[in-house]
Amino acid sequence: TAFISVFLFGIEELATQLEEPFTILPMQGFCDKIGANCDEIVSWAGEGQDHQLDVQTVRRAEVEVRYDMAARAGMETKA
Repeated sequence: TAFISVFLFGIEELATQLEEPFTILPMQGFCDKIGANCDEIVSWAGEGQDHQLDVQTVRRAEVEVRYDMAARAGMETKA
């Protein structure tokens, strides 16, 4: 019976990992890297170009993306 219960708990854990694979991935690291890349891209605004990017629009989009990523990360931790 002990062997069968360990086997069944293993199947249950495998099913949980298949349902929610992102709990084992380093999502915060991914989000931090994306945020750093966004900061770098925003810092390029207008450098060496004839046209200027609307920096406020880019910053607003960056904030919206970060808010959305934080909300999704919060939902993953609560689930």
